[in-house]
Amino acid sequence: MKEPQQRQTRFQSKAEQCGICYYAIEQQGQLDSCNHSFCLTCIQKWSNIENTCPLCKQKFTQIEQKWKRVFYKSLKISKQKCKENKLKFLLYLEFL
Repeated sequence: MKEPQQRQTRFQSKAEQCGICYYAIEQQGQLDSCNHSFCLTCIQKWSNIENTCPLCKQKFTQIEQKWKRVFYKSLKISKQKCKENKLKFLLYLEFL
């Protein structure tokens, strides 16, 4: 299973939670019968044992892959580097 994250971004804290593993859903699998969503891998493993929704117990016949969460890497740039980049950009604009 996944290890819990210690720090969460605002996006992660508002993310939908999987009803099987209780982590934020990264790749969504949605059931055709009740539209409940789970981690795609969690619900696929569940479906090998049972074809009912873990939450409402409705039978399902298909799991639809909806989306995959994208994580963006944040860059930390020093103030000095920002000033240098700004100066380079202004010089570039003068050149045009």
